Amino acid sequence: MKRRITRRKALALTAAAVGATACGLVAQTSDKTKPAPFPTRKLGRSGVDVPILGFGSGSRFFNAFKGKDDEAVAALHYAVDQGITYFDTATSYGNGYSQRMMGQVLRTRRSEIFLITKLKERTAAGAMRQFEQSLKRLRTDRLDLVHVHRVDTDEDLAKIEAKGGVLEALYKLRDQKAVRCIGITAHADPAPLAKAIDRNDFDCVQFPLNAASP
Repeated sequence: MKRRITRRKALALTAAAVGATACGLVAQTSDKTKPAPFPTRKLGRSGVDVPILGFGSGSRFFNAFKGKDDEAVAALHYAVDQGITYFDTATSYGNGYSQRMMGQVLRTRRSEIFLITKLKERTAAGAMRQFEQSLKRLRTDRLDLVHVHRVDTDEDLAKIEAKGGVLEALYKLRDQKAVRCIGITAHADPAPLAKAIDRNDFDCVQFPLNAASP
């Protein structure tokens, strides 16, 4: 009897294959005439179509490639070559390592990529500093989406909404067109996110879902 592969399993296998194969490859030139290999969806209220499979550059990325910068950059190039255009970075991923590796790819492929980063700062002034640092590491002058990183409690939400909080900075950056969209993420409790999108003008929300979690 043949084992049936679910859509979820197929996506997991695809992601694993891309990552494993990329480790031994050099960067390739993208063929823009090829059709997108993955289905796409509208991302939040952004109006932008992105592939259903994206590239996260968190701990599994920077731990696997730390000290192997050439392989890290090759993996990122290879992902773009395969049709992945949604790339998720954060200031805290490897203390800026993921952003620096992504920056080497963006030098020649910025127009192919929907670029996301996340800010941990909770004040407007701190967020602006962190945003400028991110632009330098990523070697770009604009970002497609910036998230407030990991808002898991009502107390933390109150900090970002307060006068002089990070939300002020994000609204300003979006008005100035330095950022296309703004969003918010959480890792533990979705309740603060529900309140955040009810009270504020966010374009996107990010929250982890895992079928294996209890």
